[in-house]
Parts: sequence; C-alpha cells; structure tokens
Amino acid sequence: MLALSALAVCSACSSGAGEEGTREYSVPNPLCTVELPAGLYDPVYPPGEAAEVVREFLVHSDETLSPVGECVVAVDGTTAVSVDASASSDGGIAPGVAPYLHEFGYDHAYDLADAESFTEGPRETAVWADFAVTHVACVSSPELDLTGVTVSIRLDWAQGGPDRREELRELIGPYADAYLARLAPGTCEGG
Repeated sequence: MLALSALAVCSACSSGAGEEGTREYSVPNPLCTVELPAGLYDPVYPPGEAAEVVREFLVHSDETLSPVGECVVAVDGTTAVSVDASASSDGGIAPGVAPYLHEFGYDHAYDLADAESFTEGPRETAVWADFAVTHVACVSSPELDLTGVTVSIRLDWAQGGPDRREELRELIGPYADAYLARLAPGTCEGG
C-alpha cells in the first residue's frame, strides 16, 4: 500500500473540506493514479488525520490502466472515497448508467429519479449527494470490443451527510476523461 503523504499536495490541510473538524493530511494527487488539478479533489475529502490508499487500480507495465478496477482511499482507517471503473460490452454489462447501477447493486440505494442526470455527447452522467456515475460510449474498441466504460466516484464518508453533488458534478467528467486517456490504445476510442 502506498501512503498518500508520499504522493500528496497540501491545498487546504486545515480546511476539512468545509466540514466540522480539520484535515491534517495532504489532499491526494493523483487520486487513484489519475492526475487532475488538486482543487478538483480537495472538496471530496473529509476531515481527519491520515489518508491511505487501501486498494489501487491496476497499472500495467506500460503505465496504462485496465478498463475494470476499483480504488479505495481510507481516512483514519475508514473508507472515505471509492472509485470504480467497469466496462460494458455485448453479452456483458449493458451500456449506460442504469445497467451499471443494477449490476453492482447500487440501484437499491440510488434511484435515477433522484439524480441530477445529463447527457453530453457520448457521455451519460448521474449525480447524487454522495455518488456520481458517468458512462462513456466507445465509438470503437478494436482490442476488447467494448461498448463503453463507466466510472463512478462514491464519497463513503458523506453518505447521509453533506451534499457534495456540485463537487462531484465538477469532478466526474474530467476524472472519467483522464481515466479513459490512461487506457491502452484500442480499448475504448472516441468516447
């Protein structure tokens, strides 16, 4: 496991992301091997003393990522942020947010009727107070024959608490784009 302090940038260590308490750890950058400006990550982390990656995406020897994986970051020993990537394909998981929610059992906790949903080009996105999902359709996938890739970010620490819908809406699109850019050529093109 890799301690986040070795990879972190402190952009508001004492802010606690606007919640009661303070954040004594540095804001992780990159978040789960995906680099974006730290300002996008800062609001999704809770107050606490220490952060640690407890599960990381698989990084291949050529530095590309798998289209399927999970990354979990814990704060003070409790799961705080979970990032998931899943592929859709003919004969597998159907493309779209609703099939993803159903396949992974999220449809019991997250009703699409309660989400802020929108479509931009090949991207379908749904955002709740503590969870965001985006499905990006592949125009072509000559290597794996995928129909799309879904990326989700769940703020486990915020479930039933502060509404982070705005912050997640700002993060999910750029995060998914950066994640897709790290896939091997031919995995999911034109999304």
